Amino acid sequence: MARGLSISLVVLGHTPLPAWINGPLSTLRLPLLFFISGYLFNWDRYGTRPGQLVRQRARRLLLPYLTGGLMTYLFWQLARRAASPEAQAVPWWWPLAGWLYGSASAGWLVFNLPLWYLPAAFCGQVLFWGLLRLLARRPPLLQAAGALAAGLAGIALGRQAPLPWSLDVALAAQPFFWAGWFARQAGGTRPGRPGPRPWPQAAEAAEAEGAAGGAGGLLPGDAPTAPGRCATDHDAVPETGWKTVAPAMPAVSGGRAQAQAAGPSLLPGRLGRPGAVLLGLGLWLAALAENGAVAINTRQYGHPFWFYSGGVAACVLALHLATALARLPLACRALAYLGQHSMVVLVFHVGLAFPVLAWLLAALAGDPLLGAWGLYWLWGLGFTAALARLVQSFPRLALALEGAMPRRAGSLWPRRPELRPSAAGRPMPARAARDRESGRPGRPGGRAQPGSRPRTRWHGAAD
Repeated sequence: MARGLSISLVVLGHTPLPAWINGPLSTLRLPLLFFISGYLFNWDRYGTRPGQLVRQRARRLLLPYLTGGLMTYLFWQLARRAASPEAQAVPWWWPLAGWLYGSASAGWLVFNLPLWYLPAAFCGQVLFWGLLRLLARRPPLLQAAGALAAGLAGIALGRQAPLPWSLDVALAAQPFFWAGWFARQAGGTRPGRPGPRPWPQAAEAAEAEGAAGGAGGLLPGDAPTAPGRCATDHDAVPETGWKTVAPAMPAVSGGRAQAQAAGPSLLPGRLGRPGAVLLGLGLWLAALAENGAVAINTRQYGHPFWFYSGGVAACVLALHLATALARLPLACRALAYLGQHSMVVLVFHVGLAFPVLAWLLAALAGDPLLGAWGLYWLWGLGFTAALARLVQSFPRLALALEGAMPRRAGSLWPRRPELRPSAAGRPMPARAARDRESGRPGRPGGRAQPGSRPRTRWHGAAD
Protein backbone atom coordinates (compact mmCIF):
# COMPACT_ATOMS: atom_id res chain seq x y z
CA MET A 1 0.00 0.00 0.00
CA ALA A 2 2.82 2.42 0.76
CA ARG A 3 4.33 1.75 -2.65
CA GLY A 4 0.93 2.18 -4.28
CA LEU A 5 0.51 5.49 -2.46
CA SER A 6 3.93 6.62 -3.66
CA ILE A 7 3.39 5.65 -7.31
CA SER A 8 0.00 7.41 -7.32
CA LEU A 9 1.74 10.57 -6.11
CA VAL A 10 4.33 10.16 -8.87
CA VAL A 11 1.54 10.08 -11.46
CA LEU A 12 -0.06 13.12 -9.82
CA GLY A 13 3.24 15.00 -9.98
CA HIS A 14 3.48 14.48 -13.74
CA THR A 15 0.11 16.15 -14.37
CA PRO A 16 -0.18 19.96 -14.78
CA LEU A 17 -0.51 20.26 -11.02
CA PRO A 18 -0.56 23.72 -9.36
CA ALA A 19 2.75 24.66 -7.80
CA TRP A 20 1.28 25.00 -4.31
CA ILE A 21 0.37 21.29 -4.41
CA ASN A 22 3.25 19.94 -6.46
CA GLY A 23 5.92 21.67 -4.36
CA PRO A 24 5.14 19.89 -1.07
CA LEU A 25 4.59 16.54 -2.81
CA SER A 26 7.96 16.78 -4.57
CA THR A 27 9.66 16.26 -1.21
CA LEU A 28 7.77 12.99 -0.66
CA ARG A 29 7.28 11.03 -3.90
CA LEU A 30 10.74 9.74 -4.75
CA PRO A 31 12.12 9.65 -1.18
CA LEU A 32 9.23 7.35 -0.28
CA LEU A 33 10.03 5.00 -3.18
CA PHE A 34 13.67 4.80 -2.10
CA PHE A 35 12.59 4.39 1.53
CA ILE A 36 10.35 1.43 0.64
CA SER A 37 13.15 -0.15 -1.42
CA GLY A 38 15.41 0.00 1.61
CA TYR A 39 12.65 -1.32 3.87
CA LEU A 40 12.19 -4.40 1.68
CA PHE A 41 15.90 -5.01 1.04
CA ASN A 42 16.70 -8.59 2.07
CA TRP A 43 20.23 -8.57 3.43
CA ASP A 44 19.91 -12.14 4.63
CA ARG A 45 19.37 -13.31 1.04
CA TYR A 46 21.86 -11.13 -0.81
CA GLY A 47 24.49 -10.35 1.83
CA THR A 48 26.94 -12.96 0.58
CA ARG A 49 25.55 -13.25 -2.96
CA PRO A 50 25.98 -9.94 -4.79
CA GLY A 51 25.78 -11.69 -8.15
CA GLN A 52 22.28 -12.90 -7.37
CA LEU A 53 21.30 -9.37 -6.34
CA VAL A 54 22.57 -7.93 -9.63
CA ARG A 55 20.80 -10.57 -11.70
CA GLN A 56 17.54 -10.27 -9.82
CA ARG A 57 17.51 -6.47 -9.87
CA ALA A 58 18.47 -6.45 -13.55
CA ARG A 59 15.45 -8.63 -14.27
CA ARG A 60 13.08 -6.59 -12.10
CA LEU A 61 14.32 -3.10 -13.07
CA LEU A 62 16.48 -3.06 -16.19
CA LEU A 63 14.39 -5.49 -18.25
CA PRO A 64 11.25 -3.31 -17.87
CA TYR A 65 13.45 -0.28 -18.55
CA LEU A 66 14.58 -1.72 -21.86
CA THR A 67 11.23 -3.20 -22.90
CA GLY A 68 9.04 -0.31 -21.78
CA GLY A 69 11.50 2.23 -23.13
CA LEU A 70 11.55 0.61 -26.56
CA MET A 71 7.75 0.40 -26.71
CA THR A 72 7.15 4.00 -25.66
CA TYR A 73 9.93 5.29 -27.93
CA LEU A 74 8.33 3.59 -30.94
CA PHE A 75 4.96 5.04 -29.91
CA TRP A 76 6.54 8.51 -29.68
CA GLN A 77 8.34 8.12 -33.00
CA LEU A 78 5.41 6.72 -34.99
CA ALA A 79 2.43 8.49 -33.43
CA ARG A 80 3.30 11.45 -31.21
CA ARG A 81 6.21 12.96 -33.14
CA ALA A 82 4.29 13.25 -36.40
CA ALA A 83 1.49 15.23 -34.71
CA SER A 84 3.65 17.65 -32.69
CA PRO A 85 5.89 20.35 -34.23
CA GLU A 86 7.83 20.58 -30.98
CA ALA A 87 8.59 16.86 -31.07
CA GLN A 88 9.64 17.10 -34.72
CA ALA A 89 12.30 19.63 -33.71
CA VAL A 90 13.96 16.91 -31.59
CA PRO A 91 16.34 14.68 -33.59
CA TRP A 92 15.14 11.10 -33.71
CA TRP A 93 18.36 9.80 -32.15
CA TRP A 94 18.43 12.24 -29.21
CA PRO A 95 15.91 10.35 -27.02
CA LEU A 96 17.71 7.09 -27.80
CA ALA A 97 20.97 8.59 -26.56
CA GLY A 98 19.29 9.66 -23.33
CA TRP A 99 17.66 6.27 -22.97
CA LEU A 100 21.03 4.53 -23.19
CA TYR A 101 22.65 7.11 -20.90
CA GLY A 102 19.88 6.63 -18.34
CA SER A 103 19.31 10.25 -17.34
CA ALA A 104 16.44 12.72 -17.73
CA SER A 105 18.71 15.76 -18.02
CA ALA A 106 18.94 17.90 -21.16
CA GLY A 107 15.58 16.67 -22.46
CA TRP A 108 17.02 13.25 -23.24
CA LEU A 109 13.97 11.23 -22.20
CA VAL A 110 11.46 13.50 -23.87
CA PHE A 111 9.38 10.51 -24.96
CA ASN A 112 9.00 9.07 -21.43
CA LEU A 113 10.50 11.09 -18.60
CA PRO A 114 9.83 8.73 -15.63
CA LEU A 115 12.05 5.99 -17.10
CA TRP A 116 15.13 7.56 -15.50
CA TYR A 117 14.07 6.17 -12.11
CA LEU A 118 14.64 2.52 -13.07
CA PRO A 119 18.43 2.62 -13.68
CA ALA A 120 18.75 4.95 -10.69
CA ALA A 121 16.93 2.39 -8.51
CA PHE A 122 19.11 -0.43 -9.86
CA CYS A 123 22.34 1.43 -9.11
CA GLY A 124 20.95 2.56 -5.75
CA GLN A 125 20.26 -0.98 -4.57
CA VAL A 126 23.66 -2.24 -5.69
CA LEU A 127 25.35 0.67 -3.92
CA PHE A 128 23.25 0.05 -0.84
CA TRP A 129 24.45 -3.55 -0.78
CA GLY A 130 28.02 -2.25 -0.78
CA LEU A 131 27.20 0.16 2.04
CA LEU A 132 25.74 -2.62 4.16
CA ARG A 133 28.65 -4.88 3.32
CA LEU A 134 30.96 -2.32 4.90
CA LEU A 135 28.82 -1.16 7.81
CA ALA A 136 26.13 -3.78 8.58
CA ARG A 137 27.95 -4.91 11.73
CA ARG A 138 28.63 -1.37 12.91
CA PRO A 139 26.48 0.68 15.30
CA PRO A 140 23.49 2.41 13.71
CA LEU A 141 24.96 5.88 14.14
CA LEU A 142 28.01 4.87 12.13
CA GLN A 143 25.76 3.34 9.47
CA ALA A 144 23.75 6.56 9.28
CA ALA A 145 26.96 8.58 8.94
CA GLY A 146 28.14 6.36 6.09
CA ALA A 147 24.81 6.66 4.27
CA LEU A 148 24.82 10.43 4.73
CA ALA A 149 28.38 10.68 3.41
CA ALA A 150 27.36 8.73 0.30
CA GLY A 151 24.34 11.01 -0.14
CA LEU A 152 26.39 14.19 0.13
CA ALA A 153 28.87 12.80 -2.40
CA GLY A 154 26.00 12.09 -4.81
CA ILE A 155 24.64 15.62 -4.42
CA ALA A 156 28.08 17.12 -5.07
CA LEU A 157 28.63 14.96 -8.16
CA GLY A 158 25.18 15.68 -9.54
CA ARG A 159 25.76 19.42 -9.34
CA GLN A 160 28.79 19.04 -11.58
CA ALA A 161 27.31 16.78 -14.28
CA PRO A 162 24.69 14.00 -14.44
CA LEU A 163 26.40 10.62 -14.32
CA PRO A 164 25.39 7.66 -16.53
CA TRP A 165 22.41 5.66 -15.31
CA SER A 166 21.75 8.43 -12.77
CA LEU A 167 24.54 7.07 -10.60
CA ASP A 168 24.80 10.37 -8.74
CA VAL A 169 21.09 10.19 -7.85
CA ALA A 170 21.60 6.61 -6.63
CA LEU A 171 24.30 7.89 -4.28
CA ALA A 172 22.17 10.83 -3.17
CA ALA A 173 19.34 8.42 -2.28
CA GLN A 174 21.40 6.25 0.10
CA PRO A 175 20.15 7.99 3.28
CA PHE A 176 16.57 7.12 2.28
CA PHE A 177 17.55 3.51 1.54
CA TRP A 178 19.20 3.25 4.94
CA ALA A 179 16.31 4.94 6.79
CA GLY A 180 13.88 2.38 5.35
CA TRP A 181 16.20 -0.51 6.13
CA PHE A 182 16.71 0.79 9.67
CA ALA A 183 12.94 0.97 10.19
CA ARG A 184 12.69 -2.65 9.07
CA GLN A 185 15.42 -3.84 11.43
CA ALA A 186 14.03 -2.00 14.44
CA GLY A 187 10.38 -2.99 13.84
CA GLY A 188 8.23 -4.60 16.52
CA THR A 189 6.55 -8.01 16.50
CA ARG A 190 3.07 -7.00 17.59
CA PRO A 191 0.82 -3.98 17.04
CA GLY A 192 1.27 -1.38 19.73
CA ARG A 193 4.36 -3.07 21.19
CA PRO A 194 7.70 -1.65 20.09
CA GLY A 195 10.51 -4.04 19.41
CA PRO A 196 13.95 -3.94 21.02
CA ARG A 197 15.99 -0.81 20.57
CA PRO A 198 18.26 -1.17 17.53
CA TRP A 199 21.51 -1.06 19.46
CA PRO A 200 23.98 -3.92 19.87
CA GLN A 201 23.21 -4.34 23.59
CA ALA A 202 19.54 -4.89 22.80
CA ALA A 203 20.36 -8.36 21.41
CA GLU A 204 20.85 -9.87 24.87
CA ALA A 205 17.64 -8.25 26.13
CA ALA A 206 15.66 -9.67 23.21
CA GLU A 207 17.08 -13.15 23.76
CA ALA A 208 16.35 -12.99 27.50
CA GLU A 209 12.79 -11.86 26.91
CA GLY A 210 12.26 -14.58 24.33
CA ALA A 211 13.61 -17.25 26.70
CA ALA A 212 11.26 -15.98 29.41
CA GLY A 213 8.30 -16.24 27.06
CA GLY A 214 7.83 -12.51 26.57
CA ALA A 215 5.71 -11.45 23.61
CA GLY A 216 8.29 -8.98 22.38
CA GLY A 217 11.06 -11.56 22.35
CA LEU A 218 9.76 -13.63 19.44
CA LEU A 219 12.58 -13.91 17.00
CA PRO A 220 11.94 -14.02 13.25
CA GLY A 221 10.64 -17.40 12.23
CA ASP A 222 9.26 -18.17 15.68
CA ALA A 223 6.13 -16.04 15.46
CA PRO A 224 3.02 -17.99 14.48
CA THR A 225 1.14 -16.91 11.39
CA ALA A 226 -2.01 -15.40 12.86
CA PRO A 227 -5.06 -14.28 10.90
CA GLY A 228 -4.34 -10.98 9.21
CA ARG A 229 -0.59 -11.55 9.26
CA CYS A 230 1.82 -13.49 7.14
CA ALA A 231 5.39 -14.56 7.55
CA THR A 232 7.70 -13.69 4.68
CA ASP A 233 11.19 -14.60 3.65
CA HIS A 234 12.25 -11.16 4.86
CA ASP A 235 11.80 -12.46 8.40
CA ALA A 236 15.16 -14.20 8.54
CA VAL A 237 17.69 -12.77 10.98
CA PRO A 238 20.22 -10.70 9.01
CA GLU A 239 23.91 -10.56 9.78
CA THR A 240 23.85 -7.14 11.42
CA GLY A 241 25.06 -5.49 14.57
CA TRP A 242 21.78 -6.15 16.38
CA LYS A 243 19.05 -8.76 16.44
CA THR A 244 15.75 -7.85 14.93
CA VAL A 245 12.15 -8.83 15.16
CA ALA A 246 9.80 -9.03 12.21
CA PRO A 247 7.09 -6.37 11.90
CA ALA A 248 3.54 -7.56 11.45
CA MET A 249 2.31 -7.13 7.89
CA PRO A 250 -1.38 -6.83 7.04
CA ALA A 251 -2.67 -9.66 4.86
CA VAL A 252 -5.82 -9.98 2.83
CA SER A 253 -8.29 -12.85 2.75
CA GLY A 254 -10.91 -12.95 0.04
CA GLY A 255 -9.99 -9.48 -1.21
CA ARG A 256 -10.82 -7.76 2.12
CA ALA A 257 -8.37 -6.21 4.56
CA GLN A 258 -7.91 -8.13 7.78
CA ALA A 259 -6.47 -5.13 9.63
CA GLN A 260 -6.57 -5.51 13.36
CA ALA A 261 -8.20 -2.89 15.55
CA ALA A 262 -4.88 -1.55 16.79
CA GLY A 263 -3.42 -1.73 13.29
CA PRO A 264 0.11 -2.99 12.62
CA SER A 265 2.68 -0.26 12.23
CA LEU A 266 5.50 -0.25 9.69
CA LEU A 267 7.53 2.02 11.97
CA PRO A 268 9.50 1.02 15.06
CA GLY A 269 9.07 2.18 18.63
CA ARG A 270 8.33 5.84 19.10
CA LEU A 271 8.10 6.51 15.36
CA GLY A 272 4.97 4.36 15.31
CA ARG A 273 3.21 6.46 17.95
CA PRO A 274 0.76 9.28 17.21
CA GLY A 275 3.17 11.86 18.61
CA ALA A 276 5.54 11.08 15.75
CA VAL A 277 2.92 12.43 13.35
CA LEU A 278 3.07 15.90 14.93
CA LEU A 279 6.87 15.84 15.08
CA GLY A 280 7.17 14.65 11.48
CA LEU A 281 4.63 17.21 10.29
CA GLY A 282 6.49 20.02 12.01
CA LEU A 283 9.84 18.96 10.56
CA TRP A 284 8.35 18.54 7.09
CA LEU A 285 6.73 22.00 7.18
CA ALA A 286 9.99 23.52 8.40
CA ALA A 287 11.86 21.87 5.50
CA LEU A 288 9.29 23.22 3.05
CA ALA A 289 9.62 26.72 4.46
CA GLU A 290 13.42 26.71 4.41
CA ASN A 291 14.16 24.58 1.34
CA GLY A 292 11.05 24.72 -0.84
CA ALA A 293 10.31 22.24 -3.61
CA VAL A 294 12.93 19.78 -4.88
CA ALA A 295 13.43 18.02 -8.21
CA ILE A 296 15.63 14.94 -7.87
CA ASN A 297 15.64 14.08 -11.58
CA THR A 298 17.15 17.52 -12.40
CA ARG A 299 19.45 17.46 -9.32
CA GLN A 300 17.71 20.34 -7.54
CA TYR A 301 18.07 19.28 -3.92
CA GLY A 302 18.41 22.57 -2.11
CA HIS A 303 20.12 22.44 1.26
CA PRO A 304 21.12 18.83 2.07
CA PHE A 305 20.04 19.01 5.72
CA TRP A 306 16.51 20.12 4.90
CA PHE A 307 16.35 17.80 1.90
CA TYR A 308 17.07 14.69 3.95
CA SER A 309 15.31 15.64 7.17
CA GLY A 310 12.19 16.79 5.34
CA GLY A 311 12.21 13.70 3.11
CA VAL A 312 12.50 11.25 6.02
CA ALA A 313 9.81 13.14 7.94
CA ALA A 314 7.52 12.97 4.91
CA CYS A 315 8.15 9.21 4.66
CA VAL A 316 7.13 8.77 8.30
CA LEU A 317 3.91 10.69 7.63
CA ALA A 318 3.22 8.63 4.50
CA LEU A 319 3.63 5.33 6.34
CA HIS A 320 1.25 6.52 9.07
CA LEU A 321 -1.20 7.40 6.31
CA ALA A 322 -0.78 3.98 4.69
CA THR A 323 -1.42 2.31 8.06
CA ALA A 324 -4.61 4.35 8.49
CA LEU A 325 -5.82 3.63 4.96
CA ALA A 326 -5.29 -0.10 5.53
CA ARG A 327 -8.49 -0.07 7.60
CA LEU A 328 -10.53 1.03 4.54
CA PRO A 329 -11.17 -2.02 2.31
CA LEU A 330 -11.57 -0.05 -0.93
CA ALA A 331 -8.47 2.09 -0.42
CA CYS A 332 -6.51 -0.96 0.74
CA ARG A 333 -7.46 -2.92 -2.37
CA ALA A 334 -6.80 -0.08 -4.81
CA LEU A 335 -3.45 1.05 -3.39
CA ALA A 336 -2.19 -2.50 -2.95
CA TYR A 337 -3.04 -3.29 -6.57
CA LEU A 338 -1.20 -0.16 -7.76
CA GLY A 339 1.76 -1.09 -5.57
CA GLN A 340 1.80 -4.64 -6.90
CA HIS A 341 1.87 -3.37 -10.50
CA SER A 342 3.78 -0.14 -9.91
CA MET A 343 6.19 -0.97 -12.77
CA VAL A 344 3.48 -0.78 -15.44
CA VAL A 345 2.08 2.40 -13.88
CA LEU A 346 5.51 4.03 -13.84
CA VAL A 347 6.47 3.07 -17.39
CA PHE A 348 3.26 3.89 -19.24
CA HIS A 349 1.45 6.77 -17.52
CA VAL A 350 3.46 9.51 -19.27
CA GLY A 351 4.58 7.60 -22.36
CA LEU A 352 1.14 6.25 -23.28
CA ALA A 353 -1.80 7.09 -20.99
CA PHE A 354 -1.53 10.89 -21.00
CA PRO A 355 -1.13 11.25 -24.81
CA VAL A 356 -4.10 8.95 -25.42
CA LEU A 357 -6.30 11.06 -23.12
CA ALA A 358 -5.17 14.27 -24.80
CA TRP A 359 -6.13 12.87 -28.21
CA LEU A 360 -9.51 11.71 -26.94
CA LEU A 361 -10.30 15.08 -25.40
CA ALA A 362 -9.16 16.89 -28.53
CA ALA A 363 -11.38 14.68 -30.68
CA LEU A 364 -14.45 14.82 -28.42
CA ALA A 365 -14.28 18.32 -26.93
CA GLY A 366 -11.95 20.08 -29.35
CA ASP A 367 -9.52 20.82 -26.53
CA PRO A 368 -7.00 18.50 -24.82
CA LEU A 369 -7.76 20.24 -21.49
CA LEU A 370 -4.14 20.12 -20.41
CA GLY A 371 -4.96 22.01 -17.24
CA ALA A 372 -7.40 19.36 -15.96
CA TRP A 373 -4.85 17.73 -13.68
CA GLY A 374 -7.44 15.76 -11.70
CA LEU A 375 -8.79 14.15 -14.84
CA TYR A 376 -5.30 13.27 -16.07
CA TRP A 377 -4.40 11.82 -12.68
CA LEU A 378 -7.42 9.52 -12.51
CA TRP A 379 -6.98 8.51 -16.14
CA GLY A 380 -3.29 7.80 -15.67
CA LEU A 381 -3.99 5.50 -12.74
CA GLY A 382 -7.04 3.81 -14.26
CA PHE A 383 -5.53 3.32 -17.72
CA THR A 384 -2.29 1.80 -16.42
CA ALA A 385 -4.14 -0.36 -13.88
CA ALA A 386 -6.28 -1.80 -16.70
CA LEU A 387 -3.16 -2.25 -18.81
CA ALA A 388 -1.49 -4.13 -15.95
CA ARG A 389 -4.51 -6.42 -15.75
CA LEU A 390 -4.20 -7.11 -19.47
CA VAL A 391 -0.45 -7.70 -19.23
CA GLN A 392 -1.01 -10.36 -16.58
CA SER A 393 -2.84 -12.45 -19.15
CA PHE A 394 0.39 -12.84 -21.16
CA PRO A 395 3.12 -14.30 -18.94
CA ARG A 396 6.04 -13.47 -21.23
CA LEU A 397 4.86 -9.90 -21.64
CA ALA A 398 4.45 -9.63 -17.87
CA LEU A 399 8.02 -10.88 -17.45
CA ALA A 400 9.30 -8.26 -19.89
CA LEU A 401 7.36 -5.35 -18.35
CA GLU A 402 7.27 -6.28 -14.66
CA GLY A 403 10.32 -8.49 -14.33
CA ALA A 404 8.34 -11.44 -12.93
CA MET A 405 6.05 -14.13 -14.26
CA PRO A 406 2.51 -13.75 -12.95
CA ARG A 407 1.46 -16.37 -10.45
CA ARG A 408 -2.17 -15.96 -11.36
CA ALA A 409 -3.18 -14.13 -14.51
CA GLY A 410 -5.24 -11.05 -13.76
CA SER A 411 -4.92 -11.43 -9.98
CA LEU A 412 -6.12 -8.38 -8.08
CA TRP A 413 -4.34 -9.38 -4.92
CA PRO A 414 -1.21 -11.26 -3.83
CA ARG A 415 -1.63 -14.95 -3.18
CA ARG A 416 -2.16 -15.51 0.51
CA PRO A 417 0.51 -17.84 1.89
CA GLU A 418 -1.04 -20.85 3.57
CA LEU A 419 0.34 -23.98 5.12
CA ARG A 420 -0.41 -27.16 3.26
CA PRO A 421 -2.78 -29.57 5.02
CA SER A 422 -1.30 -32.59 6.69
CA ALA A 423 -0.48 -35.45 4.38
CA ALA A 424 -1.61 -38.03 6.95
CA GLY A 425 -3.97 -40.57 5.44
CA ARG A 426 -2.98 -39.76 1.86
CA PRO A 427 -0.62 -41.72 -0.39
CA MET A 428 2.81 -40.14 -0.63
CA PRO A 429 4.06 -39.35 -4.16
CA ALA A 430 6.81 -41.64 -5.41
CA ARG A 431 9.42 -38.83 -5.63
CA ALA A 432 8.66 -37.64 -2.08
CA ALA A 433 8.84 -41.23 -0.82
CA ARG A 434 12.26 -41.76 -2.39
CA ASP A 435 13.53 -38.46 -0.97
CA ARG A 436 12.25 -39.33 2.47
CA GLU A 437 13.86 -42.77 2.43
CA SER A 438 17.19 -41.40 1.25
CA GLY A 439 17.12 -38.54 3.75
CA ARG A 440 17.41 -35.89 1.07
CA PRO A 441 15.40 -32.69 1.48
CA GLY A 442 12.60 -31.96 -0.94
CA ARG A 443 13.16 -29.88 -4.02
CA PRO A 444 13.01 -26.09 -3.63
CA GLY A 445 9.45 -25.03 -4.21
CA GLY A 446 8.18 -28.61 -3.65
CA ARG A 447 6.20 -30.04 -0.77
CA ALA A 448 7.56 -29.08 2.63
CA GLN A 449 9.12 -31.94 4.58
CA PRO A 450 7.54 -32.96 7.91
CA GLY A 451 8.60 -30.62 10.68
CA SER A 452 9.92 -27.94 8.34
CA ARG A 453 8.59 -24.42 8.09
CA PRO A 454 7.78 -23.35 4.52
CA ARG A 455 9.22 -20.05 3.37
CA THR A 456 6.71 -17.79 1.67
CA ARG A 457 6.76 -14.34 0.21
CA TRP A 458 4.35 -11.77 -1.07
CA HIS A 459 3.95 -11.56 -4.82
CA GLY A 460 5.08 -8.17 -6.09
CA ALA A 461 7.22 -7.24 -3.09
CA ALA A 462 10.86 -6.36 -3.63
CA ASP A 463 12.88 -9.47 -2.80
